[in-house]
Amino acid sequence: RLFPTHSEILSSTSSGIFSPKIGITDDTSQLTINAELPGVPKENIKMRVLEDEKRIVLSGEKVSHVSSSDMSGEGSSMRSHFEERTYGSFERSFTLPKNSDMEKITAKMDNGVLEIKVPKKDSSSLQPSRFIQID
Repeated sequence: RLFPTHSEILSSTSSGIFSPKIGITDDTSQLTINAELPGVPKENIKMRVLEDEKRIVLSGEKVSHVSSSDMSGEGSSMRSHFEERTYGSFERSFTLPKNSDMEKITAKMDNGVLEIKVPKKDSSSLQPSRFIQID
């Protein structure tokens, strides 16, 4: 099987309550992973490539612009009335297809969306199975 199933390609763990929304598309030449990260500066994002495991690990942190000390500090008149935004650290892990070209992975951040492109190797360059001589 050349490609992992959906459950195999996307595994994720999350700490905190912030977890970026992910979209994955696939065509004959590349796999594209889009992660929605509004309000997260690229300096707060780390992307590790685990070449031997054919995995990408994406982690980072979305920090609140208002600290708890601002809210509770002595003499503070600031009160929070309503908050729907989520903050915290996150980690997402993606298992890639066997024919992924791990040396040519690229990533760019644009308008709060991190786009990761994983080119695929030509299937003719993949190592076929081989037999081992038993001594």
